[in-house]
Amino acid sequence: MKLFKHKNHRNSNYLAWLRKLSCVASGEKAECAHHIRIGTNGGSALKPSDYFCIPLTHECHTTGSDAIHRVGEETFFEMFKLKKKSLFITYLKKYLLEELKLDYRILSENEDDAIADMIKTIESTRSNVEKIRKKSKKTHSLKNDEFYIRSKERKRLADKEVREKLKISKPNLKRTRTVAEIEFNEEVKKAKRILTKELRKKLKFSRFKKNEGQKKKIKKKEVTKNESYLKAKEKKRLQDKELRLRLKESKAKGQVEQSESQRVYLERAKEKKRLRDKELRLKIKAEKEVKKVNLTDTEYYKKAKEFKRTRDKEMRAKLKEQRF
Repeated sequence: MKLFKHKNHRNSNYLAWLRKLSCVASGEKAECAHHIRIGTNGGSALKPSDYFCIPLTHECHTTGSDAIHRVGEETFFEMFKLKKKSLFITYLKKYLLEELKLDYRILSENEDDAIADMIKTIESTRSNVEKIRKKSKKTHSLKNDEFYIRSKERKRLADKEVREKLKISKPNLKRTRTVAEIEFNEEVKKAKRILTKELRKKLKFSRFKKNEGQKKKIKKKEVTKNESYLKAKEKKRLQDKELRLRLKESKAKGQVEQSESQRVYLERAKEKKRLRDKELRLKIKAEKEVKKVNLTDTEYYKKAKEFKRTRDKEMRAKLKEQRF
């Protein structure tokens, strides 16, 4: 079983035992246990198994010039001529013998299998309670504590006093400028404006200079196009003029006059059209006259008129009576 396929075991007893041993590099008493990441089941923001550790001093671990965290694991092993797998085997075997009192014998020649077998034996001896990582107890919140509130208030007042003292002791850094300084600043500003103006002109000129060759070519093309267009236009105008003159001459000579038969046919067609239109107009007029009905001749109109006349007569008689 390869090292990167192992679980991320956590064994605080094994790490504490490792710290009691001597350092791998210096031979002095170890102060910390370093987790080796290269070739193991560790990764970015993922700590490897506790069984893939080596004992080191603080100097060899972080603070020294040749420390493993400064130099890197590969160079550290090359410098001190160490082999990580052989180290894991020796420490695991020693732990089994000293702490668990098991005389382990390596049967397989493969180092990965031997390491896996030893880790399996150590984990089998441990109880389920030991395997679970102890959760840190929740600390008592100080926000509601009276002593904390008083001390916070004292600190706030002390800071306020310090700030006021600093304000008083601070010298007035703002100083009024002299007339000479103001004049000098204005001159500098003017000089700066002139320089920027000159730079803008230079940039403008350089841009036009770059595109000057291209512009000349474009202008030549435009000129040639315009000349050819004007020539063609003039030619067409003259041709149209010649055609109009020829047509006038031909009309004057009578070459384009219609024949006698065509003229008679057109007159007959015009006469027929005139008669047909006249008939249509008469038909439409007759239909309109039929549609118009004279209301004065109807019986209903006569009855209504009679009724209205009698009613008006009665009304007039009533009004007369009322007056007298």
